[in-house]
Amino acid sequence: MTKYKFRVYSIQNTIELPVEDVEESVSSGKADQDKVKSIMKAMQEGKTMEPIVVRKEDNKYKVTDGNHRLLAHKRLGKKTIEATKTSVERTGLF
Repeated sequence: MTKYKFRVYSIQNTIELPVEDVEESVSSGKADQDKVKSIMKAMQEGKTMEPIVVRKEDNKYKVTDGNHRLLAHKRLGKKTIEATKTSVERTGLF
């Protein structure tokens, strides 16, 4: 698998995205399950979560920060998630 470096060149306002349109980053398979459960508990208690950060890639959004929050939203059956959209460009290979 090829890994790229990215450079963020703009950050846009927070938007509400359908959870189904957001994909975890490659590293999400290694998600800390205790952290996901902790976020789920906080959400159920009504605590506000910081928006995730995403970048547009093809017809989907990819998480650049917030995999655990996205997984918590999915497991709780949430339909949408707050996200900050960034614009990025590839700057080279790792």
